Amino acid sequence: KAQAARDAASAQLKLLLEQKPLLIRRAEADQLVEDGRSAGVAEQLLGKASKCIKTAGAAQQSTLAELATLASTPLLDVEPARAKRCLEAARTVPDVDVTLLESASKTLNSAEEAIRARDKATVALRAALESEQLSADLNTLRASRDAAAAASVAKSLLNDADKFIQQAAARQAAKARADAAKAAVDAFSEVPPLTLRLEDAQAAIREGRAAGLDAAAIAPLEAKVKAAEKAMRERERLTEELKTLNEQDAVAVNVAALKEAIAAGQAAGVSDEVMQVSVGRVSLAEAVQAAAAVADQALERLLETPKEYVDVEEAKEEIAEMRSKGASAAMVNKAEMHVEEAAKAQRRLDEARQALQDVSTSEPLSLDVADGRKRLSEARAAGVEESLIGSASRHVETAVEAQAKRDAAWEQLVALAECPPGEMDVVQAQDVFRQAWQAGVDEDKLEAVVALVEKEAELQQKREDALVALEEVLDAAPLEIDLPSARFMLADAEANGVTATNLAAARATIEFAEKAQSQEREAPRGDEFQMAEDMEFIREDISVG
Repeated sequence: KAQAARDAASAQLKLLLEQKPLLIRRAEADQLVEDGRSAGVAEQLLGKASKCIKTAGAAQQSTLAELATLASTPLLDVEPARAKRCLEAARTVPDVDVTLLESASKTLNSAEEAIRARDKATVALRAALESEQLSADLNTLRASRDAAAAASVAKSLLNDADKFIQQAAARQAAKARADAAKAAVDAFSEVPPLTLRLEDAQAAIREGRAAGLDAAAIAPLEAKVKAAEKAMRERERLTEELKTLNEQDAVAVNVAALKEAIAAGQAAGVSDEVMQVSVGRVSLAEAVQAAAAVADQALERLLETPKEYVDVEEAKEEIAEMRSKGASAAMVNKAEMHVEEAAKAQRRLDEARQALQDVSTSEPLSLDVADGRKRLSEARAAGVEESLIGSASRHVETAVEAQAKRDAAWEQLVALAECPPGEMDVVQAQDVFRQAWQAGVDEDKLEAVVALVEKEAELQQKREDALVALEEVLDAAPLEIDLPSARFMLADAEANGVTATNLAAARATIEFAEKAQSQEREAPRGDEFQMAEDMEFIREDISVG
Protein backbone atom coordinates (compact mmCIF):
# COMPACT_ATOMS: atom_id res chain seq x y z
CA LYS A 1 0.00 0.00 0.00
CA ALA A 2 2.84 2.41 0.81
CA GLN A 3 4.59 1.60 -2.43
CA ALA A 4 1.39 2.15 -4.36
CA ALA A 5 0.99 5.54 -2.72
CA ARG A 6 4.60 6.38 -3.56
CA ASP A 7 4.20 5.33 -7.17
CA ALA A 8 1.02 7.34 -7.51
CA ALA A 9 2.74 10.39 -6.08
CA SER A 10 5.70 9.85 -8.43
CA ALA A 11 3.40 9.67 -11.40
CA GLN A 12 1.68 12.94 -10.47
CA LEU A 13 5.04 14.67 -10.06
CA LYS A 14 6.16 13.42 -13.47
CA LEU A 15 2.98 14.82 -15.00
CA LEU A 16 3.81 18.12 -13.24
CA LEU A 17 7.22 18.17 -14.91
CA GLU A 18 5.58 17.80 -18.33
CA GLN A 19 3.28 20.85 -17.89
CA LYS A 20 4.13 24.30 -19.34
CA PRO A 21 5.46 26.66 -16.61
CA LEU A 22 2.77 29.30 -17.18
CA LEU A 23 -0.03 26.68 -16.63
CA ILE A 24 1.21 25.27 -13.31
CA ARG A 25 -0.76 26.16 -10.24
CA ARG A 26 2.00 26.60 -7.72
CA ALA A 27 0.01 26.01 -4.54
CA GLU A 28 -1.28 22.66 -5.81
CA ALA A 29 2.17 21.78 -7.14
CA ASP A 30 3.75 22.56 -3.77
CA GLN A 31 1.21 20.25 -2.14
CA LEU A 32 2.09 17.46 -4.59
CA VAL A 33 5.76 17.83 -3.62
CA GLU A 34 4.87 17.61 0.10
CA ASP A 35 2.66 14.58 -0.50
CA GLY A 36 5.42 12.92 -2.55
CA ARG A 37 7.99 13.59 0.18
CA SER A 38 5.59 12.01 2.73
CA ALA A 39 5.06 8.99 0.40
CA GLY A 40 8.81 8.47 0.07
CA VAL A 41 9.29 9.64 -3.52
CA ALA A 42 12.92 9.77 -4.61
CA GLU A 43 14.74 12.97 -3.72
CA GLN A 44 15.93 13.43 -7.27
CA LEU A 45 12.35 13.56 -8.55
CA LEU A 46 11.33 15.81 -5.68
CA GLY A 47 14.21 18.18 -6.54
CA LYS A 48 13.22 18.33 -10.19
CA ALA A 49 9.62 19.04 -9.21
CA SER A 50 10.68 21.84 -6.82
CA LYS A 51 12.91 23.35 -9.49
CA CYS A 52 10.06 23.16 -12.01
CA ILE A 53 7.71 24.93 -9.57
CA LYS A 54 10.33 27.63 -8.96
CA THR A 55 10.82 28.11 -12.70
CA ALA A 56 7.07 28.31 -13.21
CA GLY A 57 6.80 30.98 -10.47
CA ALA A 58 9.52 33.07 -12.04
CA ALA A 59 7.98 32.78 -15.52
CA GLN A 60 4.52 33.71 -14.25
CA GLN A 61 5.87 36.68 -12.25
CA SER A 62 7.87 37.90 -15.25
CA THR A 63 4.82 37.63 -17.51
CA LEU A 64 2.59 39.47 -15.07
CA ALA A 65 5.26 42.16 -14.52
CA GLU A 66 5.53 42.67 -18.28
CA LEU A 67 1.73 42.86 -18.44
CA ALA A 68 1.67 45.51 -15.70
CA THR A 69 4.40 47.46 -17.53
CA LEU A 70 2.42 47.29 -20.77
CA ALA A 71 -0.63 48.77 -19.04
CA SER A 72 1.40 51.85 -17.96
CA THR A 73 3.63 52.26 -21.07
CA PRO A 74 3.16 55.46 -23.18
CA LEU A 75 1.14 54.58 -26.28
CA LEU A 76 3.82 55.39 -28.83
CA ASP A 77 6.41 53.38 -26.91
CA VAL A 78 4.37 50.17 -27.11
CA GLU A 79 5.59 47.41 -29.47
CA PRO A 80 2.30 45.88 -30.73
CA ALA A 81 3.68 42.44 -31.65
CA ARG A 82 5.44 41.99 -28.33
CA ALA A 83 2.42 43.34 -26.46
CA LYS A 84 0.15 40.78 -28.17
CA ARG A 85 2.51 37.95 -27.21
CA CYS A 86 2.52 39.19 -23.63
CA LEU A 87 -1.31 39.25 -23.49
CA GLU A 88 -1.60 35.73 -24.92
CA ALA A 89 0.90 34.39 -22.40
CA ALA A 90 -0.72 36.22 -19.49
CA ARG A 91 -4.15 34.72 -20.26
CA THR A 92 -2.68 31.23 -19.60
CA VAL A 93 -1.39 32.17 -16.12
CA PRO A 94 -3.67 30.67 -13.42
CA ASP A 95 -5.73 33.20 -11.44
CA VAL A 96 -4.47 36.14 -13.52
CA ASP A 97 -5.95 39.58 -12.64
CA VAL A 98 -8.76 40.14 -15.17
CA THR A 99 -8.70 43.91 -14.60
CA LEU A 100 -4.98 44.01 -15.44
CA LEU A 101 -5.64 41.97 -18.60
CA GLU A 102 -8.36 44.38 -19.70
CA SER A 103 -6.18 47.46 -18.99
CA ALA A 104 -3.28 46.03 -20.97
CA SER A 105 -5.60 45.11 -23.84
CA LYS A 106 -6.99 48.67 -23.95
CA THR A 107 -3.46 50.06 -23.93
CA LEU A 108 -2.55 47.85 -26.90
CA ASN A 109 -5.59 48.98 -28.87
CA SER A 110 -4.95 52.65 -28.11
CA ALA A 111 -1.28 52.27 -29.02
CA GLU A 112 -2.14 50.79 -32.40
CA GLU A 113 -4.46 53.72 -33.09
CA ALA A 114 -1.81 56.27 -32.01
CA ILE A 115 0.82 54.64 -34.19
CA ARG A 116 -1.51 54.68 -37.18
CA ALA A 117 -2.24 58.39 -36.56
CA ARG A 118 1.48 59.18 -36.25
CA ASP A 119 2.30 57.33 -39.46
CA LYS A 120 -0.49 59.18 -41.27
CA ALA A 121 0.74 62.56 -39.97
CA THR A 122 4.30 61.64 -40.95
CA VAL A 123 3.27 60.88 -44.53
CA ALA A 124 1.27 64.12 -44.74
CA LEU A 125 4.16 66.23 -43.38
CA ARG A 126 6.69 64.65 -45.71
CA ALA A 127 4.42 65.43 -48.63
CA ALA A 128 4.12 69.07 -47.52
CA LEU A 129 7.90 69.37 -47.30
CA GLU A 130 8.20 68.40 -50.98
CA SER A 131 6.53 71.66 -52.11
CA GLU A 132 8.43 74.63 -53.65
CA GLN A 133 9.54 77.09 -50.93
CA LEU A 134 8.85 80.30 -52.83
CA SER A 135 5.28 79.23 -53.68
CA ALA A 136 4.50 77.25 -50.53
CA ASP A 137 1.56 78.31 -48.34
CA LEU A 138 3.25 79.00 -45.03
CA ASN A 139 0.03 78.74 -43.02
CA THR A 140 -0.71 75.28 -44.46
CA LEU A 141 2.86 74.20 -43.73
CA ARG A 142 2.63 75.37 -40.12
CA ALA A 143 -0.72 73.62 -39.65
CA SER A 144 0.74 70.34 -40.98
CA ARG A 145 3.72 70.70 -38.71
CA ASP A 146 1.51 71.32 -35.64
CA ALA A 147 -0.67 68.31 -36.48
CA ALA A 148 2.42 66.14 -36.82
CA ALA A 149 3.73 67.39 -33.47
CA ALA A 150 0.39 66.56 -31.85
CA ALA A 151 0.64 63.04 -33.34
CA SER A 152 4.18 62.68 -31.87
CA VAL A 153 5.93 62.44 -35.23
CA ALA A 154 9.68 61.86 -34.96
CA LYS A 155 11.61 64.85 -33.57
CA SER A 156 14.05 64.80 -36.51
CA LEU A 157 11.17 65.19 -38.99
CA LEU A 158 9.71 68.04 -36.93
CA ASN A 159 13.13 69.71 -36.96
CA ASP A 160 13.27 69.30 -40.74
CA ALA A 161 9.81 70.87 -40.98
CA ASP A 162 10.85 73.82 -38.80
CA LYS A 163 13.93 74.34 -40.93
CA PHE A 164 11.90 74.10 -44.16
CA ILE A 165 9.30 76.59 -42.92
CA GLN A 166 12.03 78.97 -41.73
CA GLN A 167 13.83 78.79 -45.09
CA ALA A 168 10.60 79.25 -47.05
CA ALA A 169 9.64 82.28 -44.96
CA ALA A 170 13.13 83.77 -45.37
CA ARG A 171 13.17 83.24 -49.15
CA GLN A 172 9.69 84.70 -49.59
CA ALA A 173 10.61 87.71 -47.41
CA ALA A 174 13.87 88.19 -49.34
CA LYS A 175 12.01 88.18 -52.66
CA ALA A 176 9.53 90.76 -51.42
CA ARG A 177 12.42 92.90 -50.13
CA ALA A 178 14.28 92.63 -53.43
CA ASP A 179 11.22 93.71 -55.42
CA ALA A 180 10.75 96.76 -53.16
CA ALA A 181 14.46 97.64 -53.35
CA LYS A 182 14.48 97.51 -57.17
CA ALA A 183 11.49 99.84 -57.32
CA ALA A 184 13.31 102.30 -55.05
CA VAL A 185 16.50 102.19 -57.18
CA ASP A 186 14.55 102.69 -60.41
CA ALA A 187 12.84 105.78 -58.92
CA PHE A 188 16.19 107.71 -59.07
CA SER A 189 16.87 106.99 -62.76
CA GLU A 190 15.38 110.28 -63.95
CA VAL A 191 16.83 112.55 -61.21
CA PRO A 192 19.74 114.83 -62.36
CA PRO A 193 23.03 114.40 -60.37
CA LEU A 194 23.14 118.01 -59.09
CA THR A 195 19.67 117.74 -57.56
CA LEU A 196 20.22 114.22 -56.25
CA ARG A 197 19.53 113.69 -52.54
CA LEU A 198 22.64 111.72 -51.65
CA GLU A 199 21.35 110.28 -48.38
CA ASP A 200 18.21 108.85 -50.01
CA ALA A 201 20.11 107.51 -53.02
CA GLN A 202 22.80 105.89 -50.85
CA ALA A 203 20.12 104.34 -48.65
CA ALA A 204 18.45 102.85 -51.77
CA ILE A 205 21.81 101.44 -52.91
CA ARG A 206 22.51 99.89 -49.49
CA GLU A 207 19.02 98.38 -49.40
CA GLY A 208 19.42 97.01 -52.94
CA ARG A 209 22.70 95.31 -52.00
CA ALA A 210 21.25 93.96 -48.79
CA ALA A 211 18.20 92.66 -50.72
CA GLY A 212 20.47 90.83 -53.17
CA LEU A 213 19.83 92.85 -56.34
CA ASP A 214 22.15 92.24 -59.28
CA ALA A 215 25.08 94.61 -59.59
CA ALA A 216 23.83 95.64 -63.04
CA ALA A 217 20.54 96.85 -61.54
CA ILE A 218 22.34 99.10 -59.03
CA ALA A 219 25.29 100.26 -61.18
CA PRO A 220 23.60 103.29 -62.89
CA LEU A 221 22.54 104.79 -59.58
CA GLU A 222 26.00 104.12 -58.06
CA ALA A 223 27.69 105.96 -60.93
CA LYS A 224 25.31 108.90 -60.56
CA VAL A 225 25.96 109.05 -56.77
CA LYS A 226 29.74 108.94 -57.27
CA ALA A 227 29.64 111.84 -59.75
CA ALA A 228 27.46 113.92 -57.43
CA GLU A 229 29.62 113.10 -54.40
CA LYS A 230 32.81 114.07 -56.23
CA ALA A 231 31.43 117.45 -57.30
CA MET A 232 30.04 118.20 -53.84
CA ARG A 233 33.22 117.11 -52.09
CA GLU A 234 35.30 119.33 -54.31
CA ARG A 235 33.04 122.33 -53.65
CA GLU A 236 33.05 121.62 -49.90
CA ARG A 237 36.82 121.12 -49.88
CA LEU A 238 37.44 124.40 -51.65
CA THR A 239 34.97 126.19 -49.39
CA GLU A 240 36.72 124.87 -46.26
CA GLU A 241 40.14 125.62 -47.71
CA LEU A 242 39.16 129.23 -48.44
CA LYS A 243 37.59 129.62 -44.98
CA THR A 244 40.72 128.22 -43.35
CA LEU A 245 42.97 130.54 -45.33
CA ASN A 246 40.69 133.47 -44.51
CA GLU A 247 40.93 132.69 -40.78
CA GLN A 248 44.73 132.56 -40.80
CA ASP A 249 46.75 135.49 -39.53
CA ALA A 250 47.60 137.86 -42.35
CA VAL A 251 51.30 137.50 -41.54
CA ALA A 252 51.27 133.69 -41.82
CA VAL A 253 48.83 133.07 -44.68
CA ASN A 254 50.26 131.72 -47.96
CA VAL A 255 49.19 134.39 -50.47
CA ALA A 256 49.98 132.25 -53.51
CA ALA A 257 47.91 129.33 -52.15
CA LEU A 258 45.03 131.73 -51.36
CA LYS A 259 45.00 133.11 -54.93
CA GLU A 260 45.06 129.57 -56.36
CA ALA A 261 42.17 128.49 -54.10
CA ILE A 262 40.11 131.56 -55.20
CA ALA A 263 40.47 130.57 -58.87
CA ALA A 264 39.48 126.94 -58.18
CA GLY A 265 36.55 128.04 -55.99
CA GLN A 266 35.08 130.17 -58.74
CA ALA A 267 35.14 127.17 -61.11
CA ALA A 268 33.55 124.84 -58.49
CA GLY A 269 30.72 127.22 -57.61
CA VAL A 270 31.79 128.28 -54.09
CA SER A 271 29.40 130.85 -52.61
CA ASP A 272 29.94 134.56 -53.44
CA GLU A 273 30.14 135.43 -49.74
CA VAL A 274 33.20 133.22 -49.19
CA MET A 275 34.81 134.42 -52.43
CA GLN A 276 34.51 138.13 -51.53
CA VAL A 277 36.15 137.59 -48.12
CA SER A 278 39.03 135.68 -49.75
CA VAL A 279 39.76 138.44 -52.27
CA GLY A 280 39.91 141.01 -49.46
CA ARG A 281 42.32 138.82 -47.45
CA VAL A 282 44.79 138.76 -50.36
CA SER A 283 45.26 142.54 -50.31
CA LEU A 284 45.60 142.65 -46.52
CA ALA A 285 48.10 139.76 -46.37
CA GLU A 286 50.39 141.26 -49.00
CA ALA A 287 50.68 144.54 -47.03
CA VAL A 288 51.16 142.87 -43.63
CA GLN A 289 53.77 140.40 -44.84
CA ALA A 290 55.89 143.17 -46.33
CA ALA A 291 56.06 144.80 -42.88
CA ALA A 292 56.79 141.39 -41.24
CA ALA A 293 59.85 140.91 -43.46
CA VAL A 294 61.36 144.11 -42.07
CA ALA A 295 60.68 142.90 -38.49
CA ASP A 296 62.35 139.53 -39.22
CA GLN A 297 65.50 141.34 -40.39
CA ALA A 298 65.66 143.23 -37.09
CA LEU A 299 65.42 139.99 -35.11
CA GLU A 300 68.05 138.40 -37.32
CA ARG A 301 70.49 141.12 -36.25
CA LEU A 302 69.67 140.36 -32.61
CA LEU A 303 70.51 136.69 -33.16
CA GLU A 304 73.96 137.68 -34.43
CA THR A 305 74.82 139.45 -31.14
CA PRO A 306 77.06 137.28 -28.83
CA LYS A 307 75.21 136.14 -25.72
CA GLU A 308 77.55 137.83 -23.24
CA TYR A 309 76.90 141.22 -24.90
CA VAL A 310 73.11 140.95 -25.11
CA ASP A 311 71.19 143.51 -23.05
CA VAL A 312 68.45 141.13 -21.89
CA GLU A 313 65.77 143.67 -20.95
CA GLU A 314 66.30 145.79 -24.03
CA ALA A 315 66.26 142.68 -26.24
CA LYS A 316 62.93 141.54 -24.73
CA GLU A 317 61.37 144.92 -25.53
CA GLU A 318 62.64 144.73 -29.10
CA ILE A 319 61.20 141.23 -29.56
CA ALA A 320 57.79 142.38 -28.30
CA GLU A 321 57.85 145.31 -30.72
CA MET A 322 58.83 143.13 -33.70
CA ARG A 323 56.11 140.61 -32.79
CA SER A 324 53.52 143.38 -32.93
CA LYS A 325 54.85 144.38 -36.36
CA GLY A 326 54.25 140.88 -37.69
CA ALA A 327 57.60 139.12 -37.33
CA SER A 328 57.32 135.39 -38.08
CA ALA A 329 56.66 133.05 -35.15
CA ALA A 330 59.76 131.03 -36.00
CA MET A 331 61.99 134.11 -35.91
CA VAL A 332 60.36 135.35 -32.68
CA ASN A 333 60.92 131.94 -31.07
CA LYS A 334 64.57 131.90 -32.12
CA ALA A 335 65.10 135.42 -30.76
CA GLU A 336 63.37 134.60 -27.46
CA MET A 337 65.48 131.43 -27.10
CA HIS A 338 68.65 133.41 -27.87
CA VAL A 339 67.80 136.00 -25.20
CA GLU A 340 66.86 133.31 -22.68
CA GLU A 341 70.14 131.49 -23.31
CA ALA A 342 72.03 134.76 -22.96
CA ALA A 343 70.33 135.44 -19.63
CA LYS A 344 71.17 131.92 -18.43
CA ALA A 345 74.78 132.24 -19.55
CA GLN A 346 75.15 135.59 -17.78
CA ARG A 347 73.52 134.23 -14.60
CA ARG A 348 75.75 131.17 -14.77
CA LEU A 349 78.84 133.38 -15.10
CA ASP A 350 77.78 135.52 -12.13
CA GLU A 351 77.01 132.43 -10.05
CA ALA A 352 80.37 130.89 -10.96
CA ARG A 353 82.21 134.08 -9.93
CA GLN A 354 80.35 134.18 -6.63
CA ALA A 355 81.08 130.49 -6.06
CA LEU A 356 84.82 131.14 -6.57
CA GLN A 357 84.62 134.10 -4.20
CA ASP A 358 83.01 131.79 -1.58
CA VAL A 359 85.80 129.26 -2.09
CA SER A 360 88.56 131.87 -1.78
CA THR A 361 87.14 133.37 1.45
CA SER A 362 86.32 130.08 3.24
CA GLU A 363 88.46 128.71 6.09
CA PRO A 364 90.96 126.12 4.76
CA LEU A 365 90.04 123.57 7.43
CA SER A 366 86.28 123.88 6.81
CA LEU A 367 86.46 124.01 2.99
CA ASP A 368 84.82 121.08 1.11
CA VAL A 369 87.73 120.30 -1.21
CA ALA A 370 85.69 118.20 -3.64
CA ASP A 371 83.08 120.92 -3.87
CA GLY A 372 85.78 123.54 -4.33
CA ARG A 373 87.35 121.64 -7.23
CA LYS A 374 83.88 121.14 -8.74
CA ARG A 375 83.26 124.90 -8.57
CA LEU A 376 86.64 125.53 -10.24
CA SER A 377 85.64 123.22 -13.09
CA GLU A 378 82.24 124.91 -13.45
CA ALA A 379 83.89 128.32 -13.42
CA ARG A 380 86.22 127.37 -16.28
CA ALA A 381 83.20 126.03 -18.24
CA ALA A 382 81.30 129.28 -17.57
CA GLY A 383 84.21 131.43 -18.81
CA VAL A 384 85.28 133.06 -15.52
CA GLU A 385 88.49 135.11 -15.66
CA GLU A 386 91.68 133.12 -15.13
CA SER A 387 92.83 135.49 -12.39
CA LEU A 388 89.85 134.53 -10.21
CA ILE A 389 90.28 130.85 -11.05
CA GLY A 390 94.01 130.94 -10.14
CA SER A 391 93.39 132.59 -6.76
CA ALA A 392 90.64 130.12 -5.84
CA SER A 393 92.75 127.16 -7.02
CA ARG A 394 95.67 128.17 -4.76
CA HIS A 395 93.26 128.50 -1.82
CA VAL A 396 91.94 124.98 -2.47
CA GLU A 397 95.47 123.54 -2.47
CA THR A 398 96.21 125.36 0.81
CA ALA A 399 93.08 123.76 2.27
CA VAL A 400 94.20 120.34 1.05
CA GLU A 401 97.56 120.68 2.86
CA ALA A 402 95.97 122.01 6.07
CA GLN A 403 93.35 119.29 6.17
CA ALA A 404 95.95 116.58 5.46
CA LYS A 405 98.08 117.86 8.37
CA ARG A 406 95.02 117.94 10.66
CA ASP A 407 93.95 114.43 9.64
CA ALA A 408 97.46 113.04 10.19
CA ALA A 409 97.58 114.53 13.70
CA TRP A 410 94.18 113.09 14.49
CA GLU A 411 95.25 109.64 13.25
CA GLN A 412 98.26 109.79 15.60
CA LEU A 413 95.94 110.62 18.50
CA VAL A 414 93.60 107.78 17.58
CA ALA A 415 96.53 105.34 17.42
CA LEU A 416 97.65 106.38 20.93
CA ALA A 417 94.09 106.18 22.23
CA GLU A 418 93.83 102.61 21.01
CA CYS A 419 96.74 101.46 23.26
CA PRO A 420 95.72 98.91 25.93
CA PRO A 421 94.96 100.47 29.36
CA GLY A 422 98.16 101.29 31.25
CA GLU A 423 100.45 101.14 28.18
CA MET A 424 99.95 104.63 26.71
CA ASP A 425 103.00 106.91 26.52
CA VAL A 426 101.32 109.85 28.25
CA VAL A 427 104.15 112.30 27.49
CA GLN A 428 104.07 111.45 23.80
CA ALA A 429 100.27 111.69 23.82
CA GLN A 430 100.42 115.17 25.30
CA ASP A 431 102.92 116.24 22.64
CA VAL A 432 100.74 114.82 19.84
CA PHE A 433 97.71 116.55 21.42
CA ARG A 434 99.47 119.94 21.14
CA GLN A 435 100.26 119.23 17.49
CA ALA A 436 96.61 118.22 16.78
CA TRP A 437 95.31 121.36 18.50
CA GLN A 438 97.66 123.51 16.42
CA ALA A 439 96.57 121.61 13.23
CA GLY A 440 92.92 122.47 13.94
CA VAL A 441 91.45 119.11 15.00
CA ASP A 442 87.82 119.45 16.13
CA GLU A 443 87.56 120.59 19.80
CA ASP A 444 84.95 117.93 20.65
CA LYS A 445 87.35 115.23 19.49
CA LEU A 446 90.23 116.82 21.41
CA GLU A 447 88.15 116.97 24.58
CA ALA A 448 87.48 113.23 24.31
CA VAL A 449 91.22 112.57 23.87
CA VAL A 450 92.10 114.83 26.84
CA ALA A 451 89.73 112.84 29.03
CA LEU A 452 91.29 109.59 27.84
CA VAL A 453 94.86 110.79 28.43
CA GLU A 454 93.97 112.10 31.90
CA LYS A 455 92.36 108.78 32.75
CA GLU A 456 95.42 106.91 31.49
CA ALA A 457 97.77 109.16 33.49
CA GLU A 458 95.67 108.58 36.61
CA LEU A 459 95.73 104.82 35.98
CA GLN A 460 99.53 104.77 35.59
CA GLN A 461 99.96 106.92 38.72
CA LYS A 462 97.84 104.49 40.73
CA ARG A 463 99.90 101.59 39.42
CA GLU A 464 103.15 103.37 40.36
CA ASP A 465 101.82 104.24 43.82
CA ALA A 466 100.71 100.63 44.36
CA LEU A 467 104.16 99.34 43.35
CA VAL A 468 105.92 101.84 45.68
CA ALA A 469 103.62 100.87 48.58
CA LEU A 470 104.29 97.18 47.90
CA GLU A 471 108.06 97.75 47.82
CA GLU A 472 107.91 99.76 51.06
CA VAL A 473 106.07 97.06 52.98
CA LEU A 474 108.49 94.40 51.67
CA ASP A 475 111.59 96.54 52.36
CA ALA A 476 112.34 94.84 55.70
CA ALA A 477 113.96 91.74 57.10
CA PRO A 478 111.87 88.60 56.45
CA LEU A 479 111.12 88.24 60.12
CA GLU A 480 110.02 91.89 60.31
CA ILE A 481 107.62 92.00 57.28
CA ASP A 482 103.97 92.70 58.20
CA LEU A 483 102.44 89.77 56.30
CA PRO A 484 98.74 90.93 56.38
CA SER A 485 99.77 94.35 55.05
CA ALA A 486 102.03 92.73 52.48
CA ARG A 487 99.21 90.53 51.20
CA PHE A 488 96.84 93.55 51.04
CA MET A 489 99.39 95.62 49.11
CA LEU A 490 100.02 92.67 46.75
CA ALA A 491 96.30 92.47 45.94
CA ASP A 492 96.11 96.27 45.45
CA ALA A 493 99.15 96.18 43.12
CA GLU A 494 97.60 93.40 41.07
CA ALA A 495 94.27 95.32 40.82
CA ASN A 496 96.11 98.46 39.59
CA GLY A 497 97.97 96.62 36.82
CA VAL A 498 101.49 96.21 38.27
CA THR A 499 103.56 94.04 35.89
CA ALA A 500 103.52 90.29 36.29
CA THR A 501 107.31 90.25 36.89
CA ASN A 502 107.04 92.61 39.88
CA LEU A 503 104.06 90.69 41.23
CA ALA A 504 105.92 87.37 40.94
CA ALA A 505 108.94 88.74 42.86
CA ALA A 506 106.66 90.20 45.56
CA ARG A 507 104.84 86.86 45.95
CA ALA A 508 108.22 85.12 46.32
CA THR A 509 109.25 87.61 49.04
CA ILE A 510 105.96 87.13 50.92
CA GLU A 511 106.23 83.33 50.66
CA PHE A 512 109.86 83.48 51.87
CA ALA A 513 108.87 85.76 54.77
CA GLU A 514 105.99 83.42 55.68
CA LYS A 515 108.42 80.50 55.68
CA ALA A 516 111.06 82.43 57.66
CA GLN A 517 108.58 83.57 60.27
CA SER A 518 107.20 80.04 60.55
CA GLN A 519 110.70 78.64 61.01
CA GLU A 520 111.46 81.42 63.49
CA ARG A 521 108.70 80.14 65.62
CA GLU A 522 109.92 76.54 65.32
CA ALA A 523 113.74 76.54 64.55
CA PRO A 524 116.95 77.56 66.50
CA ARG A 525 118.28 81.13 66.12
CA GLY A 526 121.38 80.15 64.09
CA ASP A 527 119.74 80.47 60.68
CA GLU A 528 119.01 84.19 60.81
CA PHE A 529 122.10 85.17 58.86
CA GLN A 530 121.28 82.78 56.00
CA MET A 531 117.69 84.09 55.82
CA ALA A 532 118.93 87.67 55.68
CA GLU A 533 121.26 86.81 52.81
CA ASP A 534 118.46 85.10 50.87
CA MET A 535 116.25 88.12 51.45
CA GLU A 536 118.86 90.39 49.85
CA PHE A 537 118.72 88.33 46.64
CA ILE A 538 114.91 88.67 46.55
CA ARG A 539 115.16 92.47 46.98
CA GLU A 540 117.50 92.59 44.00
CA ASP A 541 114.92 90.61 41.98
CA ILE A 542 112.17 93.09 42.88
CA SER A 543 114.41 96.02 41.93
CA VAL A 544 115.21 94.45 38.55
CA GLY A 545 111.50 93.82 38.02
